[in-house]
Amino acid sequence: MSVRKLLKNAGLLQYFNGIFTAEEVKFYKPSPSIYQVFMNKFEGEKIYLVSSNPFDIAGAKNAGMKTIYLNRYNLPHDPLADKPDFEIKSLSEIEKLNLN
Repeated sequence: MSVRKLLKNAGLLQYFNGIFTAEEVKFYKPSPSIYQVFMNKFEGEKIYLVSSNPFDIAGAKNAGMKTIYLNRYNLPHDPLADKPDFEIKSLSEIEKLNLN
């Protein structure tokens, strides 16, 4: 299922100015290029990587991005990585975050 469809089904699509996936640029994690392309594309915007994968959060934090960890299953953080900026249990919690 596409990211856009997931956000629409969760009633959250209106909160996003843009959606970016690795498929658009053909760089894939753990390449730091994927995060840099994302930051360049949305430069000047409030941007966050949202992922349920701890390795995505670690890669994004390593590249200097802000992150939201969708921790649906209460998994531990990677002890060798920076902690995410926010942690949520479901996508619907995004609208309650103070993302200023």
